Amino acid sequence: MECRSQLMKTILWALLAVLLTFDVSGAEVRRRRRRNENIPTFEQKQYTISSVTADTKNNTLLIRVAAQGATNVLYSLDNPRLFRIDSDGNIYNNANGRRLVAGGGLNFTVFAVNPEHSHRMATTTVLVSGNQPPQFSDRDYTANVYESAAGGSLVRAVVAQDPDTDPISYFIRSPGSTLDVEVYQMFTINRQTGVIRLVRQPPSFAAEDYAFTVVARDTHNQNDTAAVRVHVIGATAALRCGDGDGRNENIPTFEQKQYTISSVTADTKNNTLLIRVAAQGATNVLYSLDNPRLFRIDSDGNIYNNANGRRLVAGGGLNFTVFAVNPEHSHRMATTTVLVSGNQPPQFSDRDYTANVYESAAGGSLVRAVVAQDPDTDPISYFIRSPGSTLDVEVYQMFTINRQTGVIRLVRQPPSFAAEDYAFTVVARDTHNQNDTAAVRVHVIDVNNNRPVFTECDQYRPEVAENKGAGTAVLRVEATDA
Repeated sequence: MECRSQLMKTILWALLAVLLTFDVSGAEVRRRRRRNENIPTFEQKQYTISSVTADTKNNTLLIRVAAQGATNVLYSLDNPRLFRIDSDGNIYNNANGRRLVAGGGLNFTVFAVNPEHSHRMATTTVLVSGNQPPQFSDRDYTANVYESAAGGSLVRAVVAQDPDTDPISYFIRSPGSTLDVEVYQMFTINRQTGVIRLVRQPPSFAAEDYAFTVVARDTHNQNDTAAVRVHVIGATAALRCGDGDGRNENIPTFEQKQYTISSVTADTKNNTLLIRVAAQGATNVLYSLDNPRLFRIDSDGNIYNNANGRRLVAGGGLNFTVFAVNPEHSHRMATTTVLVSGNQPPQFSDRDYTANVYESAAGGSLVRAVVAQDPDTDPISYFIRSPGSTLDVEVYQMFTINRQTGVIRLVRQPPSFAAEDYAFTVVARDTHNQNDTAAVRVHVIDVNNNRPVFTECDQYRPEVAENKGAGTAVLRVEATDA
């Protein structure tokens, strides 16, 4: 009997230990669930890798696609043969660049999973494209310079565009060499703009041709080359026949030495026409600019943006130079500077405006005027916005605003006994949808329009003695105007 009792106690203690362990474990699970309930989220639905070239080495960091919103996210991807992702969302290649470029069909999906709730998962797509090299506008460039031209004289400009909008650097490569330099013989090239100039005056009696190669290289070491041939015109030949054929001898000229673009805002869409800077004086002018990553210019001198407004506004340092070249005489060229500034919104003269109107004021009566100034001198339109609304209107309750002048008037007479305040917002908006707001409070003044009433009208019984003289007081009456 005693043995059986001891056995039962042992079983009960074992069951109690199991229950306690389960309870503690369950509490721990519940506690951890409270800590990490979130669903991971990627900043973008789609990412693009355009940095892969044939020279890309194995195990190169290509992009980071870290998810937010959950801790200790578990990452994976559906092309582990060619790519891998680490615990921080960094993606590397498992194959060298030559194999990737030749492979095709490299796009893949990345998964981000909450480790405590595997059904809480986010995905994003990664598009992989081989980086494209820059491309010169021509395979062969020619130029003429006079034997008497001084050092610093313009030879010509060469222009390349990068399909991936990577920054481009320009170099000169001498014949038979693989070394890229900025100065070769008597020529130098501007690394940022591709403008070629003389380092010094050509040798006397040097009527001959100079040949070299120009190189345009992007930040991924992708490059393109073009040939340049410069002919030095001797002084005698210049006097005898000039340097042209009489068809198109003019030097292009811009109307302004400097243009300003002040229309860029965060809402400016890609490929928006920003300004036109057409040059005069020569036919079939060739245009180029030295910031092709963010801007482009067409054959008519129209300049467009290659990046959206938010990127431009945040970028800074957006000023650039535009080149206009006579296509038959490449040394005949003009330049102008374009300054880019973000468009500024209008500004009201006050943050708060107040006004008083009488209860008896008729419709059309003036309430007050509000005034805003635009730093870019853009035209301004005025609107009213009711409390708690985002809709801009010209009429609100019994008030109307002149869209051009900002003058506020009554639409109709205020309600009787309406001695109260009316509050609303005024909006000043420019032609680029930039705006400013201010508060308006209008107080309606009650007008006393009640008739006077005698206080004791039914009690007046005046009496006058017959011997009283003129001017004697007969009666005092009182009236009130409530």
